[in-house]
Amino acid sequence: MHSIALASHVGALLAIGWSLSLLVFTYLRSRRIELFPGLAIPIITIELIGTLVTRNPTFYLASAAIENALWGLLFFGSILIHRPLIQIFAELLNPGLGSQEFLNQSKLRPQLYRSAWQILTAIWGVVEDVNLVQSEKQIEKLKIMQTGK
Repeated sequence: MHSIALASHVGALLAIGWSLSLLVFTYLRSRRIELFPGLAIPIITIELIGTLVTRNPTFYLASAAIENALWGLLFFGSILIHRPLIQIFAELLNPGLGSQEFLNQSKLRPQLYRSAWQILTAIWGVVEDVNLVQSEKQIEKLKIMQTGK
């Protein structure tokens, strides 16, 4: 049991360290804040603090379930805004994607382009919901291991 708690602390610290270094490196290099580590750091920090405060590795797994639920809500909720979240991620990683020049060259109507991103974003929302169910199963397995039942 102790090794599970230690592994979750080490993993969380490594993830925070990696995310912070990527955030700082990108900012120093290009004077912009990188979206992905910027989103990961608060989530990982909450997981680590919760695990340290409760001294219970089950909290770490429960926080993963909460994270999946939040991401699912973000993905589904972003479908209602002008640019779905997956579209934002893709356009950040591929400058020029979605520009008027891109749409003209690919002969895509803006409505078709947006609806494709809405579909992909909905799929990611479903994936996060599936991950939520898997996290809940892991929590149940850990509880069984802890109680021996």
